Amino acid sequence: MNADLTTKGLQTRHHILSVALNLFTTRGYEATTMRDIAEAADCSPGLTYRYFAHKEDLVMALYDHLAQQSLAYAGTLPPGVIAEGFHALMQHKLTQMQPYRAAVAAMFGALMRPEVGTSVWGQQSTSERDAMVEAFGLVMQRATDKLTEPLASSMTTLLYCFHLLLLLFWLYDRTPEQRATGHMLDFMREALKLVRPMMIMPLIGKATIKLAHILALVFGGMIPRGEDHPEADKTP
Repeated sequence: MNADLTTKGLQTRHHILSVALNLFTTRGYEATTMRDIAEAADCSPGLTYRYFAHKEDLVMALYDHLAQQSLAYAGTLPPGVIAEGFHALMQHKLTQMQPYRAAVAAMFGALMRPEVGTSVWGQQSTSERDAMVEAFGLVMQRATDKLTEPLASSMTTLLYCFHLLLLLFWLYDRTPEQRATGHMLDFMREALKLVRPMMIMPLIGKATIKLAHILALVFGGMIPRGEDHPEADKTP
């Protein structure tokens, strides 16, 4: 839809989204209606629905915007080991999301509900989800300790899942300036450095592939299409 909008249309859409994020933060996501958003944005309900047919579409608009920014940043990262690339991308992601922390917390339930078509893992959210998967794919591609397929695709899936866990931890973190999240991110970097050399071992490699495919059964679409690793369906 964005590509079809005029400059004025894009400005209007951004204005409505900004107003909605403020209302979600101050009133709460569930308590805010589309009519409330239209009134606060000084727009008619019809115009508001033209840009965002459902309240959940506002959630995904923010997610999409942040995901595209993360993808662009991933393209600027210098070559380095996987652990450092993940650490740098996640530091950027957390800094990027900080101004929206209260809004993201208010909307987190809507983002994660699997029964909602516009959830992060809903069928309608493929482009947004793929933007983040692609960002971690770039980390893998530019890694000086890169992996071969199918391990590379599987590790991309795991990095994506690690980032979701870290974001959830960040939302719950009430330490000053979310210092605990910083410590957790540093720990994850060191853990990745320890685990990466072990992946040359066949058993560790197969376990990594299997874990990635188990996760992909729930968080579908995270492994590039065309990759079919039968190890995922075998029992140990």
